[in-house]
Amino acid sequence: MHHRKKRGQGGPWSPENIVAVCGSGTTGCHGWIEHNPDAAAIEGFHVRPWQEPAEVPLLRRGSDWVLLTKFGSLVTQEVLF
Repeated sequence: MHHRKKRGQGGPWSPENIVAVCGSGTTGCHGWIEHNPDAAAIEGFHVRPWQEPAEVPLLRRGSDWVLLTKFGSLVTQEVLF
């Protein structure tokens, strides 16, 4: 389980902040997120300390942008860059 907003930066154990990814903090997708925070932030896997996880869209399965809610549901988002 990966905290999108790190626990040390106030990230809670809550549905909008937790995503399941492969690997550990040093291997697999989880390792990539931890070692590439800027790239991971573009896809919503890394949330900056001043951001709220529920307000940061997450790229799901490489094509769908969603917001994660505190209730564990997904809200489809249209993201324009």
